[in-house]
Amino acid sequence: MLLANIPEVFPGGERLGSVLFHLANGYVEAFIFYLLVVRLPLRRDRRNIYKNLEPLIARVVGEAISLMGTLHQAAGFDSHRENTLANVQETCSKIGPETPTNMLIASASPTAHAPMLDAIHYHMDRARQVNRDILDLSAFVASDVICLVNDIESQGYFRAFEFVYPLFKANQLSKSDLSFLSRHIFDYLLLADRLDAYRRDFLPAPLPRPEYLISGSMRDSDEVPLRHFSTPERGGEGNRMPKRPGEEHRASQAVKV
Repeated sequence: MLLANIPEVFPGGERLGSVLFHLANGYVEAFIFYLLVVRLPLRRDRRNIYKNLEPLIARVVGEAISLMGTLHQAAGFDSHRENTLANVQETCSKIGPETPTNMLIASASPTAHAPMLDAIHYHMDRARQVNRDILDLSAFVASDVICLVNDIESQGYFRAFEFVYPLFKANQLSKSDLSFLSRHIFDYLLLADRLDAYRRDFLPAPLPRPEYLISGSMRDSDEVPLRHFSTPERGGEGNRMPKRPGEEHRASQAVKV
């Protein structure tokens, strides 16, 4: 408006100014559309997903800790022994494929414990399930996390163990100990440690447990969950499933007809 009455500086300047004005308007409109329709929802989704990513990565780290606790304990060491390369090698040298673990298995005998190979296979399956859960979120997760999870799948002990596990089960491979897995397991621990460092540095702290939940405490609760799906008990009627919204109205119309 301020420049509306100023004459052209050069021929065609008015037309050029009009074109630039509409281009600027279009850019502003496109930016507002991107901000409201794309950027803000994406930011909200990432914020919500990262809240759920933290416990997933914590589970990856937890599975690595549980695996080493099983190995150390079966080898006669403290389950929280430091995972130096020398300690991991020593632990693997003291356990074999059939070494009993503290992991109970379904059996007729209540004292049956899973052999070492089955215990490692159990930990591997649990870790891989969490890895798949993280990879399912790959469109929203930082590439550093995806690379580390993929490295766990390809550079950890999974591939080496998958190769020897059926051979041991078929009695086609005989090894007195698991020293051949020690370096693969140590690589797995290194990758899990880097995931844990990423979780601590970049992800929000886990949310506190909601106060209304009562498991693990001695508190009572006077809440009635899903109250609107329940029918109060009446003499001779018992409990009935509530009708869906609108069913009562349709039923009354049918009676009138």
